[in-house]
Formats: sequence, C-alpha cells, structure tokens
Amino acid sequence: MQISCSFCGKDEQAVTMLFKSWSEEEGTEAPTYICDVCVAQCYQELVNEGIVGGMSTKKSTLQKSYRDSVVETLTRAIIDMQYKDYLLEAFAEKAGMECIMRDELIPMAEAIKRLPAVMLREHAVLPLRMQNKTLVVAFYDPLRFIEAYDDLVAKAGCTIQGALAKKQAILKAIDKWYKKKK
Repeated sequence: MQISCSFCGKDEQAVTMLFKSWSEEEGTEAPTYICDVCVAQCYQELVNEGIVGGMSTKKSTLQKSYRDSVVETLTRAIIDMQYKDYLLEAFAEKAGMECIMRDELIPMAEAIKRLPAVMLREHAVLPLRMQNKTLVVAFYDPLRFIEAYDDLVAKAGCTIQGALAKKQAILKAIDKWYKKKK
C-alpha cells in the first residue's frame, strides 16, 4: 500500500519522512500523514506569526510576560492577605508539600544550627527539622522562598524541603528561638 502526505499529496518516495497521526484505537479510521516538508512549512508559519522560535516571538514573549506578571500579582495579593487558611492549604496541596497550620512553630535544635538568624529574617523562613538529610524549612511567601532557595541550600549544606506555614507563626518563632542564640 502506497502512503502519501495528507496535506501536499507527495508519496513516501518523494519525501524524507512521513509522520503518522495517532489515534486511541488503531484501525478505527484511515490514518493521516504529514511529510517533513509540510511540517517545516507549518513551523515557518508559526515563526512568522511570532508563536514559536526565531526573532519574531514578540507576541509569545508578551503573552508569557503578561501571564507571569498576573501570576506574580495574584500570588503577592494572596500573600498580603496572609493567605487565609484555606488558600494556604490549597496552595500546599497543589504544590505537593506540607502545610503547617499551627500558630506556634517549634524548631528542632539541629535545624536551628543550620541557618543564621540574619538569613532567616531576610528571607522570612524558619528551619524546622532535619528529615533524611534534608532540612525542612517553613515559609509563607513562595516567591521569596524560590529566590532564596539556592542561598539557603548553600548555607545549610544540605537539600531543602519547603513547608508552607502562617506568616505570623514563622516571624514569631524566629524572634523567640533566635533571641536565645545571641
């Protein structure tokens, strides 16, 4: 059986490669094929429209920038609301991380030794415990935590796992537990 491109009609001898469409159940309908020449033409159209690659990606860059700024703005708004407990829980669940809803956080001595107080205050994080050679760190602001992550790992000398917690609980614990170390 001779196969050919469903778009331009060239047969398999006239092109370098033919791509076959996928279907969930093979044999339910005639497959569609597209040749490498048509794929290249489609790609060039996407570049020309600024949707992918090349120098003319103004539209896609603008879309990504807009999307990123909206996400950051919404994240900041939620942070400024101090999360409300259900938002904190939903964020933690979506991110697949621990969520600590207590008003008082008690870090373990081994965790406290890993990071200096000045760094904790600067980044608004609190080391809680060591868990399988990983330092579990409470944070309330995902953007600040992401920005600080590499510095925290370098200073702690181990991997870091984030756990979402209430802002007031973190700040209160930093003041309480790190005053003792002065």
